[in-house]
Amino acid sequence: MAIEIVGNKEKAIAIIEIKRNGKREKELVEWILKHHKNVKTILKKVSGRKGELRLKEYEILYGRETEVLHKEYGYELKVDVTQVYFSAREAKERQRIASLVKEGETILIMFSGIMPFGIAIAKKVENVKVYGIELNEIAHKYAIENARINKLSHKVY
Repeated sequence: MAIEIVGNKEKAIAIIEIKRNGKREKELVEWILKHHKNVKTILKKVSGRKGELRLKEYEILYGRETEVLHKEYGYELKVDVTQVYFSAREAKERQRIASLVKEGETILIMFSGIMPFGIAIAKKVENVKVYGIELNEIAHKYAIENARINKLSHKVY
């Protein structure tokens, strides 16, 4: 069993991985709602990443909103977890990679998704240009929006 929270203090989505259905699933939903007041939607992962867009399939157990503004390390990422690949669990890895980038570098991110690595890099490094390539058109739109939200459109493309 695993729980991943995507969002912020006001509104979040909980994504659970659980093998059994029924009573245990219902108890888990109740526990999440009791202990995470910001959770408005609970999704159960029903598949791993699939296809060239690396999307997962989910079952909605509670709520209905699947788009959220995720906050980490001083920046925000708008994401619909059912339409794009995103993992909040990779936040520390994004910071580790960003710390390796030097001033004046130009970075190309293949499979850039909603641009979480690009935003982390652009936020951390003053003089940098970050280009992303992404096949998922929805993810690309989120990438553009995330650069705008974080006032990084001049550094993230």
